[in-house]
Amino acid sequence: MKNARLSIKVSQEYRDNIEEKAKNKGMSMSAFIRYSLDNIGPKSDSVGPKSDQSPTFLMEQIAEKDKQIATKDEQIANLQKSTEGLQQSLDQAQQLHAMSEQRHQAELAKIESRGFIQRLKAIFS
Repeated sequence: MKNARLSIKVSQEYRDNIEEKAKNKGMSMSAFIRYSLDNIGPKSDSVGPKSDQSPTFLMEQIAEKDKQIATKDEQIANLQKSTEGLQQSLDQAQQLHAMSEQRHQAELAKIESRGFIQRLKAIFS
């Protein structure tokens, strides 16, 4: 019996996954795929979806992933709000620092405009 060729298209990630699994078992990719097909399900000759690949199971998985994505979206929104609040606090702190610096510069200018004796009195009082 002549061997027939079977061609399928898969993503590069999926191909890499198959290649890694075949390598771990010490098999070629073709041998690993034949081995996997021979061992689908509990010693059954029928080729069909495994229980974890049934449409119901897949829909449940999709629903679970959708919930996880919604949760992550909510977490991201909360982080953005926190970041905005922190930015506002930082802006306020910088404004207060600038005002304090201006006040100190004004005081220093007053002191420097005085005579030597008056400056000494300002320092020790």
